[in-house]
Amino acid sequence: MHLLRRSLCSHFCAKCAQGKLPLLAALNVIMNSNVIEIGKFEEQRPGYKHPYWVYIDMANEEAPIAVAEGTGYHGVGCNLKPQEVVSEKWQEHLEKCGCSALSKLINSLINNGNAVTPQSIKELWFGQ
Repeated sequence: MHLLRRSLCSHFCAKCAQGKLPLLAALNVIMNSNVIEIGKFEEQRPGYKHPYWVYIDMANEEAPIAVAEGTGYHGVGCNLKPQEVVSEKWQEHLEKCGCSALSKLINSLINNGNAVTPQSIKELWFGQ
C-alpha cells in the first residue's frame, strides 16, 4: 500500500512540476460528456502508440479548448484559455491533430471583438 501511495504521489508531483494535469485530472477531461472531439492523432512506432486529442469543452467558458495526450500513467491533459490556444506553445499539438486552423479561428474572434465561448468556437469550427 505504501509503495502505491508513494508512486501516485510521485506521479502527481511530477505532473504538477511540468505544469500538466495528473492522470486522474487528464482522464476527467477525456471522460467528460461535455466535450466534443475536433482532432486526434496517434503517433505509432513498433510497440509504441502515443495519442493526441483536441476537444471543445462546452462546460468551460473560461478555458474552452481541452487537449490531452498519452495513455495510462503517461496521459496528461488540460484546458486552455483562448490566449493559450493562439500561443506558439500549443501549435505543434494542434497541427498533429489536424487543428492548426483553430488558433486562426480563435484569433479572428478575438480580433473582431467577439466573445470566445465554447458555443462560438463550435459554430465556427463546424460551420453552423
